[in-house]
Amino acid sequence: MITTYLLGAGASANALPVVKQFSNSITETIEFLKVKFDNDEIVSKESLVNSYGVEITLRSIHFELLDRLRLFLEDCSNGFTIDELAKSYFFKKDEEKYSILKFNLSIFLSIRQILSKSDYRYFSFISQISNSQNIIPEGIKIVSWNYDRQFEIIESRFLPENKELNSLNRLSHRSKISNNYVDVRVFNNLYKLNGSNGFILDKKQIDFLDLCKRGLNSISYIEFLKTYFEIKQKIEEKDPKIKNTLSFAWEDSENYVRFYKDVWNEISKTEKLVVIGYSFPNFNSEIDLEFFTKMQLLKKIYIQTLDEIGVSRKIKYILSKLNIKVDLEIFSNCDNFLTPAELD
Repeated sequence: MITTYLLGAGASANALPVVKQFSNSITETIEFLKVKFDNDEIVSKESLVNSYGVEITLRSIHFELLDRLRLFLEDCSNGFTIDELAKSYFFKKDEEKYSILKFNLSIFLSIRQILSKSDYRYFSFISQISNSQNIIPEGIKIVSWNYDRQFEIIESRFLPENKELNSLNRLSHRSKISNNYVDVRVFNNLYKLNGSNGFILDKKQIDFLDLCKRGLNSISYIEFLKTYFEIKQKIEEKDPKIKNTLSFAWEDSENYVRFYKDVWNEISKTEKLVVIGYSFPNFNSEIDLEFFTKMQLLKKIYIQTLDEIGVSRKIKYILSKLNIKVDLEIFSNCDNFLTPAELD
């Protein structure tokens, strides 16, 4: 029997802001970085040479980063959600604004995850569903709308201290943008519809997971600024070797057809669906409809949400439109993710 988990932003709410909190979180991040690093002597002593051979101080890069976050704050304060704004740029074919928005979002999420580290519920969830070999069984599939790296951060806690964070091999993680789409490790159990914050440069993954483990201090912030500036240069120069691994679900990017074919195949035998922290926003409706269409064996849906009325109404509309008749059970307690052992 297959149990599929469908995760939305609420599943990471203990570590990252949900839509309504984005503006406040960006403001808090700017203020934190200002207070901690504006006059940091260690950061102020460091510099690097840009691609034109000009020496740049890390202090100036720090202030440029703050300015970038302020512009990102403006984007988040204009009445649109980030996803809505991104979708408008994408379909208007405004490639420059689209690229900048995705870059800013990836950088912001990276900083927030270094500061807040992880949502404890992921650790409890993975601990409970993993088998004796610390592997997630094939009977569990995870489909996530989230572009954060909460799964990867938590997974690193299961690794011995001498293992590199980029060598994670318990979770098979697929998204449209990856180093090697064919390399899915052990199981096809985690699909990220919007990709993940981070970048690939010269086939090397840049995800800041090591900094998430270490936290933010003068030394780690220097590392972050140097990497940030390198990525920024490559993007501004339109270097084809740099890729943003954040890839919105509607992007017809590399591996698009193959990716969704694999997702639909993996969930096709689902009998139990657990929805955690997902609000079924209108701009995802096309993919959501396809998602439910593919689960021909679905018998029951468990919904874990703080918005019982809103989510229940939306999911009932989808089921009615597709003429799907299944039982629904709603849980308003979101202290921990539901596990298969708790499902009747």
